Amino acid sequence: MTEMFFKAIVSSTSEFPSQLRSVCQCLYQVVTQRFPQSSIGAVGSAMFLRFINPAVVSPYEAGITDRRPPPRLQRGLKLMSKILQSIANHVLFTKEEHMTPFNEFVRSNFELARRFFLDIASDSPGSDTLNHTASYISDSNVRSLHRLLWNHQEKIGQYLSSNRDHKAVGRRPFDKMATLLAYLGPPEHKALADTHWSSLNLTSSKFEEFMTRHQVHEKEEFKALKTLNIFYQAGSSRVGNPIFYYIARRFKAGQINGDLLIYHVLLTLKPFYGKAYDLVLDLTHTGPANRFKTDFLSKWLVVFPSAAYDNASSVYLHNCNSWVREYTKYHERLLLGIKGSKRLFFVESLAKLGEYIEPSCQCLPGGTLALEEDLKVFVGALRLSHKDTKVSIKVGPTAVQVTSVEKSRVLGQGVLLNDVYYASEIEEVCLLDDSQFTITIANQVKVKNCLEMQGVFKVLSQLKK
Repeated sequence: MTEMFFKAIVSSTSEFPSQLRSVCQCLYQVVTQRFPQSSIGAVGSAMFLRFINPAVVSPYEAGITDRRPPPRLQRGLKLMSKILQSIANHVLFTKEEHMTPFNEFVRSNFELARRFFLDIASDSPGSDTLNHTASYISDSNVRSLHRLLWNHQEKIGQYLSSNRDHKAVGRRPFDKMATLLAYLGPPEHKALADTHWSSLNLTSSKFEEFMTRHQVHEKEEFKALKTLNIFYQAGSSRVGNPIFYYIARRFKAGQINGDLLIYHVLLTLKPFYGKAYDLVLDLTHTGPANRFKTDFLSKWLVVFPSAAYDNASSVYLHNCNSWVREYTKYHERLLLGIKGSKRLFFVESLAKLGEYIEPSCQCLPGGTLALEEDLKVFVGALRLSHKDTKVSIKVGPTAVQVTSVEKSRVLGQGVLLNDVYYASEIEEVCLLDDSQFTITIANQVKVKNCLEMQGVFKVLSQLKK
């Protein structure tokens, strides 16, 4: 079987993906400059190690099979991958005695593998003539890249600062990466038991039945969750629909049982399944600590009742910030069904929300309402990053708000972003010159905001208060 599989690979030169050809060609050229004798071996080793063997060992995760192989077959696939990798590395088995019987087969295919690697690395067309088509990037690959950058961002920064091209490039590429990682938060550790909800045929009724059967509503943990007021019903909209509120910053990932939250939401909504209702999502100061992990977000979309979804007349997203924008980009495929929906309304102020819900009927938390009280507003500022953006700076008794002046795209709509930084989070305010200053936020990851405006001393004096 291994021999058949290997020959199928080395005879597939004409069908080899053009994108991977480009990768092989670039790798071959780079390695040749420094290690000319090892260049073609590096191409083969990398190709099998990073692309071919992962699919051999885990065909289910790679989307090749519909179910995981049984344990005995799984072991056979692992042994096959070892043999293929030895051929690619041009080495024989020495330490693993149970693998030495395969050495003759491995040795006999060294030359065939070398010719295959040369074909895909040196005979590929130039990068300017390739007609690349859009390629699918799996969520697992995105998660792996996220984890790699997160775990090694300090080393990346040190390497870039010591690189000879540092003066020409500057810190902006690294700052951009660090800021994005701060918005995304720590990488997720995907649990096998929590994946593929739709394939489990997990419906709202089955989920609710399971929770009821285990008498979850009687447990102290569930009762404590209800007192947090993460989700509640209060008041009516101008058109008479009941209003439900979800306060995103009150959900703490890793501290609150997600299944209990879903169950609480379903029970709260249940009496209103048969009629129209409105939903207010308070996104004020939402960040990595409040995010739904990818699998949990998928579960929400699966178990949320179709009747409840259909009767959601309007959804108002209040105080959308930069982190929410990056989060929705990261999960764009999952959220494709609501992107551009006419039922979504982004509201950046209580006055705007008042167009839909009378101020006397607005039941947002006091912390959200207080952000618009006793404000000193400074206009004409710039947030300096990879792309400078115009912002206004609002300084209040408890927080600093950096609000964009130009709209960004979030779920297909133009949105004014409002980043809120509470006084307790501000680690340092540093004056750079007569017009620039930085605000360093110490949260899960330090985020440094570089701002520029005339009259900067007025802002700083207000911050000191």
